[in-house]
Amino acid sequence: IAENPAALVADVATDPNGRVLQEATGHIFSIYAVVPVDGSLRIARGGVYSHYEFTWPLEHRLTDKEWQEILDSGQAPPLAPWTRDFIAP
Repeated sequence: IAENPAALVADVATDPNGRVLQEATGHIFSIYAVVPVDGSLRIARGGVYSHYEFTWPLEHRLTDKEWQEILDSGQAPPLAPWTRDFIAP
């Protein structure tokens, strides 16, 4: 993962007031699921992308590297609101 970071950013919409809507993946979170295996239930663990939606100034669209630096510095915006239903703090 260090050679190919999962954290990527893309601008998906432009606001005429000078902002862009950014969609981004962040660090990989652990996910746990109960799954049936040979007639019994087991706990499985895997990885899932974190997801962000935020606006950013049009004149400074983020690159993937800049986004990764924001994440690593602890300055990331809150996770996308719709992820609250399945992300535990």
